[in-house]
Amino acid sequence: AMARAAARRPAVEGPMHETVVLGVGLPLASYSSSRDDFRAYFEGRGRISCTYQGKEYDFTIRDCRVYPQGWSAYLTRYNDFARYADMTFVDIGGYTVDLFRTHNGQRVQGSLMSIPTGTITLIKSIQDELMRQDIILTDAQMSDILRGGPVVHMDKALIIDACKTYR
Repeated sequence: AMARAAARRPAVEGPMHETVVLGVGLPLASYSSSRDDFRAYFEGRGRISCTYQGKEYDFTIRDCRVYPQGWSAYLTRYNDFARYADMTFVDIGGYTVDLFRTHNGQRVQGSLMSIPTGTITLIKSIQDELMRQDIILTDAQMSDILRGGPVVHMDKALIIDACKTYR
């Protein structure tokens, strides 16, 4: 993600080195208990090198700021959202759905909530239901179907019904 962001900047000759402040998110359920360890993990990484789209990048993490999931994503687009008086944000992840509200660009105290279900748990629940009917679909097939792709299977009606149950 750091290299992808750096790649959007004007090109420089040779390897790119940047000192960064990293914003990361943790699920609400583990935010309080894990944020200090999570921050220490990233700050203790030292120099990070990678290749992205054929270009060398080096990063040094100067600071790591840990936020509840969703909030760090909000901060990256703060200028786009801050002008709205009231907003509700929904961050749908693999294992959780995190929600919070803002008023005049500030998070509303007590509005942060995490629901322990996300896209991965959704797909697994549907797959479990279908397996009870002897229908086995891969994660890729399930993702495609849930995105509105065609159901190419002899049990098409059962699959569509199982997916509708979770909408």
